[in-house]
Amino acid sequence: MWNLVEFDDSFTALENRVNVVNHATTVSEVEVTLPVPVLGRKVCIKDGYGDAINKRIVVRPNLNESLDQYGNVGFYFKYPFESKTFMSDGVNWFIIWSENQDSSATGILNLGDPNSLGSWRLRTDGDKMYIERSTGGGVWDTKDIISG
Repeated sequence: MWNLVEFDDSFTALENRVNVVNHATTVSEVEVTLPVPVLGRKVCIKDGYGDAINKRIVVRPNLNESLDQYGNVGFYFKYPFESKTFMSDGVNWFIIWSENQDSSATGILNLGDPNSLGSWRLRTDGDKMYIERSTGGGVWDTKDIISG
């Protein structure tokens, strides 16, 4: 069950919550730190004010863990009202669902370490689902495309 919590300044995201960033203050950037990774832990972050372009939202991992292809540097929200859901494998964080203001949803479900040769993932983009296999180093080979 997801519960809503709202923030208007930098914070550490809470698990099993929809962490909504509301830019009610005059800060120009809100830094969201993901919690310590625990196997199966999920976190959702949402731009609730719709102003992520002018008042940036940056998401960073807790310490030295990795956040998908962004490593331990983090990334910025790019679209108004964008939301992302993250899941941990106990060591690192992965984006498993993403939605932007156009309501076009994308999602990735990694089945194994995404940087290991031979791992599989399911990726959605609009009305298509891609079945992909890792060739190592974060590079993916599309094996099949299913259209909706």
